[in-house]
Amino acid sequence: MAQLTCELCGSTQFVKDAGVFVCQGCGTKYTTEEARRMLGQNTAPATVVQPAVAQTPVVVAIPMPTVVQPVVEAPAGPKPLIEEFERSPSGAFDPAKVSASMSNRDANNYICQGFQQIIADYEKLPHPTENALRPVTEKAKACLAALNNAAMIDPNDHVAGILIYENCNQIVSAMTNAKVHEKREDGSYRTSRPLMQNDLKIPGERDSWKSKAAYHRQFLIDEYKASHPLDAEQVAELKEEKAQIEAELSVLKEEKKSKGFFNFSEKGEVKQRMRPYEAKLSELNSKIYAIERGADLYIEDCLKTLAASFTRLDF
Repeated sequence: MAQLTCELCGSTQFVKDAGVFVCQGCGTKYTTEEARRMLGQNTAPATVVQPAVAQTPVVVAIPMPTVVQPVVEAPAGPKPLIEEFERSPSGAFDPAKVSASMSNRDANNYICQGFQQIIADYEKLPHPTENALRPVTEKAKACLAALNNAAMIDPNDHVAGILIYENCNQIVSAMTNAKVHEKREDGSYRTSRPLMQNDLKIPGERDSWKSKAAYHRQFLIDEYKASHPLDAEQVAELKEEKAQIEAELSVLKEEKKSKGFFNFSEKGEVKQRMRPYEAKLSELNSKIYAIERGADLYIEDCLKTLAASFTRLDF
């Protein structure tokens, strides 16, 4: 009697999960049609006991062999959701899987890991053309839209918002730098990088992904300032003094411009008067930067704490 045998490892132990037969020896999946072909049948393969909900799947042979062979290695654990990303029949991203029922972290990780797989598969092509890049661009758009939805799961989680929109910017960067090939008459290939920034902006919005990240960053800056009122007050005073210095410098610059082109002595005299103002302006900028750097360090610490559990793209 024919039985289903894995073509890779020879195991006869399978479990039917989500409509496919999964080899318990190596994890290889077979569709119903493939299982029928392997059994040499034109009818449905032998019945597989479906696992009960919230219980360990029941492993059976197809059909039940006389002697059940022991599993040499422990079955692989449940594969992450992203394994389904590129392996669905259509090969398309399913934005319905990103919803309020997911955490923003899980949604981010699912989307970003999926996009990494998409780009990796594209880069494996020996000479991808624009036609090959077009469906990848559509998937990138879906990823961007889904990440935007992920950020909306908790719009007040500003640290996650920064991380998510930084990933959006990385997707745009990857697609902008994606190479396509055009075959010449002599058989060689010419490579180019199609510009797609306009094609990958926020659907229905004019803002860039960087501005979305800046929006959330500003909330953290304001949060830091609220907890450091003396720093904020000092920065305000320094900026007021800076504005006065800049105004005086502007007057001197106009005076210098009014001198004739060859009137080097008078221009030099004005330039000499400008130097103390320029030195003071540099000093003020350094003080302002040193205080505001505290807010930047605060944001970096916030990101560092959360980023350990977030998938971050880097292209």
